[in-house]
Amino acid sequence: MSHSAQIGANSVIGNATSIGEQCKISNSVIGEGCSIGKNVLIHGSYIWDNVIIEDGCKVSNSLVCDDVHLKAGAI
Repeated sequence: MSHSAQIGANSVIGNATSIGEQCKISNSVIGEGCSIGKNVLIHGSYIWDNVIIEDGCKVSNSLVCDDVHLKAGAI
């Protein structure tokens, strides 16, 4: 996990998940084996296992199932 990432108190991060620089995660659950790029905002969401979220994505009040790949800049 990047030192510049901000993880809110009401969030859980699974094993073997990487989180890029300047990410903000709040009120969310992130599964195992996920890859989260730089400048990603995740709020009020459940991210299942082995999900790839590329740079600049914004995920809010969402459920993202196993093995999904969100391309850069997706909202």
